[in-house]
Amino acid sequence: MLLLIAVLMLSKFPFIINDAVTPLKLMERGLEREFVGLTVLLDFPFQLLIGYKAAQYARGRRPLLPVRSLANLKRFHVGTID
Repeated sequence: MLLLIAVLMLSKFPFIINDAVTPLKLMERGLEREFVGLTVLLDFPFQLLIGYKAAQYARGRRPLLPVRSLANLKRFHVGTID
C-alpha cells in the first residue's frame, strides 16, 4: 500500500511542474497576463468534465471500452507491420 501511495505521489510531480511553468513560458513568449489568466479559467472546467467522462468510461457494463478498443486496434496494427 505504501508503494502505491509513493507511486501516485511521485507521478503527480511532472504535471505540477508543467502547470506551474506553462503560464510563465506563455508570458515570456509575449502573451499578456490577462489572457494567461483566461486560459487558466477556461482550463479548469475542461479538466472537471474530462475527469467526469473518464470516470464514466471506467465503470458500467463495458468499462473502458474506448481504451480497450484502441489497444486492440494498436495490437492489430503492430501485428500487421511485419
